[in-house]
Amino acid sequence: MSQPPYRLKFSRPPKSGTRYLSIATSRKPVRLEAGQSIPEMEAVQASRKIDVRELRHYCRVCELADTGTLPLTYPHVLAARAQLALLSSKAFPLRLLGLVHLRNEILQYSRIAVADKLGVRINVGGHRETDKGQEFDIVTRVTRGDELVWLETSTALARAARPAGSRSTRSAEPELERMLGDSVSWQAPENAGRSYARVSGDFNPIHLFRTTARWFGFRQPIAHGMWTLARCLGELDIARSDGRCSVTTTFGKPLYLPGWSVLSSSVDGTAIRYRLTDPEKRRVFLSGAIERF
Repeated sequence: MSQPPYRLKFSRPPKSGTRYLSIATSRKPVRLEAGQSIPEMEAVQASRKIDVRELRHYCRVCELADTGTLPLTYPHVLAARAQLALLSSKAFPLRLLGLVHLRNEILQYSRIAVADKLGVRINVGGHRETDKGQEFDIVTRVTRGDELVWLETSTALARAARPAGSRSTRSAEPELERMLGDSVSWQAPENAGRSYARVSGDFNPIHLFRTTARWFGFRQPIAHGMWTLARCLGELDIARSDGRCSVTTTFGKPLYLPGWSVLSSSVDGTAIRYRLTDPEKRRVFLSGAIERF
């Protein structure tokens, strides 16, 4: 793999809390101009052992059982601060606040032990024009020595501008056609956004307080998508001796905090399909599938 023009290297995860001041005051554009694209960029984080106390804190926040191996979503947290440093750097051409996390795909190739030393490599570059706006991928690779053990593709969206004077024509979603087989409900606590921010380094204001969420058009703080996904996976039986599996997720409506949700799931051939909705089954917060390979 050739080295991209812009590259960051870290011996340990960089600090992120103070970075949000510069992010919030950034004057970068919210969309790419015609003929512009995201340059090839990379962040590399040196191989290091997992901080067991941080992992335990993460498991408490996401209500995950201690199994002696890493939760499927934890490598995302290991890379989150380096991702933020890359996307908030001068080389990244878009304003970070306002980007929407659309989809996520995780491929885990091996069970990862808590004692493993893990390295991280993050790549960003290029974009796609769509009806909803400009999409781009953040690709994260986690390695154990020379072995690729975990690969994530996060798709983000810079939303298209709405014509002046126009109003949204989106109507309320119809009731879901059917509920998947098994279900469990829980309430996301009011402080879930702040708790997850402390373990992930994602202090986006939309997740923290009612006041800060309203700055961006939300009536209440909303849950982090990756907290919500971790919480869902913790409820599903996805154990496998070698740890090989894929997780695909599409994020939908915001989950307001505090708020009740219902996780429904069913087995479809080799896949477990899941969907998180409001109790009335009218709003889909996320949906996806888990497959073993």
